[in-house]
Amino acid sequence: MSDDPDRRRQAAREYLATVPIVRDLFEQGFAAVPDISDEERRRHAQAWAARSEAVERLIADALVATFTADEIEALTRFQGSPEGRVIMRKIPTYSATVATRMQALAEAVSREVYGE
Repeated sequence: MSDDPDRRRQAAREYLATVPIVRDLFEQGFAAVPDISDEERRRHAQAWAARSEAVERLIADALVATFTADEIEALTRFQGSPEGRVIMRKIPTYSATVATRMQALAEAVSREVYGE
């Protein structure tokens, strides 16, 4: 099949219909904000919900600009699968673990290079 902007845009729409990325972003984002009241959390949720269409457009535009239609379709299949959903829920923990460990290595390299 051809890879053109229309096909990419259609693939992005299918991705957004299959993968609850906007909902997940909001839920993970609010969970990551410590020390806010329930009222503030509710107001954040409300404000972001009012912007969900803008967030979806932003995501669709980024998908279309970054990936081919085949790649977007593969991403949709993966993230729409039971395994993909589990893996994607674990990505923030995985990323935080890697970042923390990389920081320690970066500090060790800095001490070695700069003698600090």
